[in-house]
Amino acid sequence: RGNRVADPFPETGKAVETSLGELLLNTEQRLDSFYDLATGGWGGKTKSPLPAAVSYALRRSHSSGDPEWLERAVKTQNRIRDLIDPVWGGVAAATESGDNPDDWTKGVANEKKTALQAGVLANFAELYHHTGDRRWRQDAERIYSFLNQFLRSPSGAYYASQDGEPARSITASPATVRNDYYLMQDTDRRAHGLPAVDKTVFADINARLISALVSLHEATGDDQYLQQAEITATYLVTHHLLPDGWYAQTTQDPPPRYGERSAERLRQLPGRQKLYLRTQALTGQALLALFRATSNPTWLRRAQRLGEATISYLYDLDDGGFYATPLMPIKLGERSANYKPFIDNALMADFLIDLGRQLSDRRFTELAETSLRVISHNPVLQYQGYQLGEYLLTLDKLVHPPVDIRIVTTSLDQQTAELHRAALAAYEPTKVIRIERPGNRQDLGKPAIYACAGERCSDPITSPTALPEELKRLRAELKSE
Repeated sequence: RGNRVADPFPETGKAVETSLGELLLNTEQRLDSFYDLATGGWGGKTKSPLPAAVSYALRRSHSSGDPEWLERAVKTQNRIRDLIDPVWGGVAAATESGDNPDDWTKGVANEKKTALQAGVLANFAELYHHTGDRRWRQDAERIYSFLNQFLRSPSGAYYASQDGEPARSITASPATVRNDYYLMQDTDRRAHGLPAVDKTVFADINARLISALVSLHEATGDDQYLQQAEITATYLVTHHLLPDGWYAQTTQDPPPRYGERSAERLRQLPGRQKLYLRTQALTGQALLALFRATSNPTWLRRAQRLGEATISYLYDLDDGGFYATPLMPIKLGERSANYKPFIDNALMADFLIDLGRQLSDRRFTELAETSLRVISHNPVLQYQGYQLGEYLLTLDKLVHPPVDIRIVTTSLDQQTAELHRAALAAYEPTKVIRIERPGNRQDLGKPAIYACAGERCSDPITSPTALPEELKRLRAELKSE
């Protein structure tokens, strides 16, 4: 994870007063120092996919117009392609040849973690959305195919991971199978046995995948990805949503039979469900992604209920920021620690910013800003090494205005649907899409889009085909400021 200080829980303390712009610039420089110019990616010889860092590079390129950041994202993802199983698809967890500028296939850790599949799938979807290069779409589709073939549960949720080695071996040398297994074709692999699957359904992992599938739907216009995202979300609502509005982390699908051993699980389920910050943050993001893609207010209501419940249970009213669970403080020997996890707070702040924008409620944005400031102390940032992508993505939302796309209409008719689909299809990573009735905006007697960023707004847009150019013009004006 890069250079790290020894303290396992650096103090978060009070909210820092440094300007958000300065925090953004300093953290960009910190992350940039870890970028490997020779080979791509962040870190040294051992590298794993870092989806949030790639996503931030793409946003940085789009916002600034500097091609360097797009080039870095492309270079990194070209090497990540080395980690995709050429037979089944699916991205390996890590490589020990990350210092090789031409090939990362040596020393690969072949476990396929669903959370990582979701992040890399989202990166490929965004690259396709940004560039139109079909190879990125094909890579995303390979990952999606792997997930559906090996990790999709009967009810449409996704299991946690596939192990890196076959579960059994018919040869005298398991090491030979382990080393040669991924050189085999499908039939030979199956003859040696399939790798074990951890059949736990984690809410946070499935939420990541929901958001990724919505991104792939937006990039491609293919409704199958949105349909699967809704199926998975329905599973979470049915099996993970608890009465107070927050989501339990784990279930099994199908549930184990009475007396069944945990042979099909790589890790034990917890004895009881707890409220975890990361689960709520990622689930909230997924619910808002579905609302953006469908305009179904049910998803927004669920997101708001989740946000309110998490604030009620986990937000520190004295100093700001969110605790990891309601069980704080925890004891570390003689020391008591009020642990406010860095990445989880960044994710929660990201969710709250988006929730506040959808609801036009500054309270959520203010809580998000305070939470980011609480985790912005130098020792905390130093401890993270190069795990700064989520923080930067959220901080950037506070520093730079979004592109606000409002579809003003009196009815949800075919014209409105076409404008909404055009808004989804347009590549603009900061966009906030809302459908609203006339009032704040002029009623033209037909559906129209008003696109704004800060004080700048487009003229009314009534043709779906005109939106991409208007957004490009608006983005160009923002770059010139």
